[in-house]
Amino acid sequence: MSVTHPDHPTMGPPEPEDETTVMGNHEVSRGLDGGLRRGDALGRYLVLDVLGRGGMGIVYAAYDPQLDRRVAIKLVGQGASSVEDSRLLREAQALAKLNHPNVVSVHDVGTWRSSVFVAMELVEGETLDAWIQRRHAEAPPSWQEVLEVMLPAGRGLEAAHAVGIVHRDFKPHNVMLAPSGRVTVLDFGLARALEPGETATGTTDGARLPVTSLTETGTVMGTPAYMSPEQHEGRRADERSDQFSFCVTLYQAIYGRRPFSGSSVGDLLTAIAIGRFDPTRPGDGVPGWLRAVVVRGLEPVPDARYASMTELLAALRSPPTRGAPLVVGAVLGLGLLGGLGWALLGRSAPDPCQPAEDAMARAWGTEPRAAVESAFRKDGGGGAPREEVLEQVSQDLDDFASEWLEERRAVCALQPELGSEAERVATKRATCLDQRLGRFDALVRLLAEADHAMVIRATQAVQDLPPPEDCRDARGWSVTVPLPDEPDARASAESLLLRSDEVYALAMMGRMQQALPQVEELLAEAQATGFAPLRVHMMRLAGNLYTQLGNYERAKELLGGGLELSRLHGLDMLEFQIRDPLIFLALGVDEELAVAELHIRMQEVLTERMGNRPMMRARTVHNRARLADARGDDAALELYRAAIPLYEEADVPVVDLLVVYDNLASAYEQAGRFDDAAELVARAETIAAEGLGPEHPQHGHLLIHAARIDHSRGDYESSTRKLEAAVRNLEGAYGPRHPNVAAALNGLAILYDTLGRPKDAEATYRRAMDILVSAYEVEHPSLRTIRKNLGILLRHSGRADEALGLHVAARSSTDEVELRLEIGNDLLALGRCEDAETELQAALALAVEQADGAEADPISEARALRAMGLCAWKRGDLERARGLIERSLQRAEQAPEDGRWTQSERAMSRFGLALVLRKTDAERAEALAEQARAFWAEKPVQQRHRLEVMRAWQAGEPVELFD
Repeated sequence: MSVTHPDHPTMGPPEPEDETTVMGNHEVSRGLDGGLRRGDALGRYLVLDVLGRGGMGIVYAAYDPQLDRRVAIKLVGQGASSVEDSRLLREAQALAKLNHPNVVSVHDVGTWRSSVFVAMELVEGETLDAWIQRRHAEAPPSWQEVLEVMLPAGRGLEAAHAVGIVHRDFKPHNVMLAPSGRVTVLDFGLARALEPGETATGTTDGARLPVTSLTETGTVMGTPAYMSPEQHEGRRADERSDQFSFCVTLYQAIYGRRPFSGSSVGDLLTAIAIGRFDPTRPGDGVPGWLRAVVVRGLEPVPDARYASMTELLAALRSPPTRGAPLVVGAVLGLGLLGGLGWALLGRSAPDPCQPAEDAMARAWGTEPRAAVESAFRKDGGGGAPREEVLEQVSQDLDDFASEWLEERRAVCALQPELGSEAERVATKRATCLDQRLGRFDALVRLLAEADHAMVIRATQAVQDLPPPEDCRDARGWSVTVPLPDEPDARASAESLLLRSDEVYALAMMGRMQQALPQVEELLAEAQATGFAPLRVHMMRLAGNLYTQLGNYERAKELLGGGLELSRLHGLDMLEFQIRDPLIFLALGVDEELAVAELHIRMQEVLTERMGNRPMMRARTVHNRARLADARGDDAALELYRAAIPLYEEADVPVVDLLVVYDNLASAYEQAGRFDDAAELVARAETIAAEGLGPEHPQHGHLLIHAARIDHSRGDYESSTRKLEAAVRNLEGAYGPRHPNVAAALNGLAILYDTLGRPKDAEATYRRAMDILVSAYEVEHPSLRTIRKNLGILLRHSGRADEALGLHVAARSSTDEVELRLEIGNDLLALGRCEDAETELQAALALAVEQADGAEADPISEARALRAMGLCAWKRGDLERARGLIERSLQRAEQAPEDGRWTQSERAMSRFGLALVLRKTDAERAEALAEQARAFWAEKPVQQRHRLEVMRAWQAGEPVELFD
């Protein structure tokens, strides 16, 4: 196909219908009437024909008699302002100085009858959009063919940028492919009449002035599908904006479709703004490095793209060429593969697969196998269960070794041509397998030193090893940490990775404190390399470790830094993985639901971008369910149920599946569906027993959940038995001073208190508190919870002074409404009403502040108002007391009917009001007291303390009431 100018609306291929050309927020019509006739003179040029019309001018074919050549002339319409004319002149003059084979040449610039005209070369050939349509309809071009076309176009943009011109509307329709092979970029300089927000006098008023295209026939600001986010937002376009448009075009040329789509313009703009790609097809033959380059150029944030077209083109011209090391451990002196490189192994070794065989023999041969068996059979408990675990672990390690060898033999038997795509794929597979062998080797060496607690966790640790078969394709490559090309830097990176495998194994085995100093060393050394993938990997590892240790501020610092780096360098899988703990922190620690929503949305984008892999889909649906759960949204149940088959399809470790079961059971429990919750927990216990062994700590966690369900049903004896069994299980798995043991002890202490065993409850709380004080460097939320619970117990036991000390200590690290309420009630019990009111007023103010414009939590307000009313009652100010507690009851009655504490708070406020009204309105006081008593009588064990106060009140004895 041949056209005389790409902008001719009839001779050239039409624009695709969804590529509406826009100016500001309005569509611009094309094809205005009027203009010069054939044979008219335009300066020294003779008009031959009209090539195209637009909102701001007309493009003519003309003849230059002085140089005896045909040219294209753009004549700007007479509606243009003098400012627009001068801007067009400046950009045309700059482009005229540019002599580059990939840029349309400007021959002349001048004025004619008060209008500006630009004379340029008349380009013939096929537009790039026509080429893309034709080639993908026939047989998709190879990525090498695409680069042969796109690199020259990129050089044209690069040359224009060098003289200060930004295209602003680069797209396939503006690139011409000549029969000679020349590639030319057209339609430069969508010259703004003024910069955004700039008036003719240099002031800003927010108005947008028209935009004039230097070489396009119409008045456009850009084409939505190719425009960068900053252009859509009305911000200034620069070289990186052209880079974005170039990469949209490059993506389209490679895949036959654009990266972003939407059912409406709004959907399209959203996809562009958040970087939501349409998924590509697996096995499309496009190298990962090329996709990574394109993806970086499509980053929504300009600073995350390449700094210039020069850098982008360099990345496209020079794909990473690295040899395939046979194993990470080789450079560390572990001798796993003896350090043979890809070329040597594939071409000169008598048996190219022997080094791989030797490496696995060193990792899991006779000696390491015997060492693991010896460690598992040491005295110190276990007996038959240890043998069962050893049998399962040995079988799992054997299976991994066999699968790894099968995959490694397939790779080492290849004979790819050096520098070919086949060699690149083989290198990717080899690197992936070698890093997985590093993880395997680190775990086996740790198992050879296993104590009883590690033996119990061994099954889970082995199941957590990533399967070797994933290394056949991008599933495995994406979780492989990229390595530097330079040999010394690569060796250093491999060394750090192997050490990180050891830290990971320690963490999997519960050796958090032992892992902590090692991970800090790795962080510092990775930082010193300056190699982004390695830094992100270490920040993620350390962030996860600090999360488990409860140092959430340090965790957020590391994970936030890793997230920023992963986005900047296009490390999609690392970004996805880092967002997981950030979601946990947002939901479970900070209660920042909007932050969690953002992370989950970006995980969904990444999942689509990476081809909707089962594991990623499962994780995003699960996280979406957790967010709905935190919001109290009924959709949580359906989302949790949807996540289970996705996890099963992804063939995840048993523990990951059990987490979903546990969360779904909790959602059933919150909905009052205790039978469904109990059934699900029982099913999870069966899965755990079959998949993890009889002593695994997951049994303890499930027992805690089962005990909680029994507690909700009022079966306190059964709940106590299960919690006592959970404590024994977790002590065996983690040791007696592990934080997870403290969590079970907290639940057990609550039950002891409920059952009227205050001494046992206090002792159990204090043991849990001692564990957490020793375990965490900072005040952990679990420690605050236990201090709060123990304080309430002591206040009810008449030891409000000790309770006050505990609650003040808990508040030292955070300002929580609940803690201020507890302190207020402590002070009320001590008779310090003035101090109590100060705390309670502060609690009310904090509740309003935390609501951030929404209605404050009615339960918190009810508690504060009631306690303030009781203070007034104790001072004899019955009128104020009545007013405050009436308001307290009103707020409690406004709380959701199915709220966890709604009925309890209503009962407390009713009885508090009864105390105040007894002498002035005995009839109402009796009615209110009876309503409270009836509720408490439904749970006589749990409400024992309050029923005792009620009986004393009914007997006419003096009573005191506090939460």
